[in-house]
Amino acid sequence: MLYVLISGIRWRDLPRDLPPWQTVYYHFRRWQALGVFEQVQHAQARRRERRGQPKTVAVDSQSVPTTQKGGCAGTTVARKSMGANGI
Repeated sequence: MLYVLISGIRWRDLPRDLPPWQTVYYHFRRWQALGVFEQVQHAQARRRERRGQPKTVAVDSQSVPTTQKGGCAGTTVARKSMGANGI
């Protein structure tokens, strides 16, 4: 039901992985007639009043550079020892 209400699509255009649109619509109309949505809104409003407004807000963001390959990669090539080959 929220999928239809939030995205604004028609009931008949519900995705196929959800129940048939007739079933979803039936339950929506039934809950609407029983006042379930108004009860939920009222409960949310009471909860907001009890909590009040937030005093502070913190946002944390960090950028981490990575290699283009998407993993750990060595940036230098190991040197070969000149004295080991006997020249």
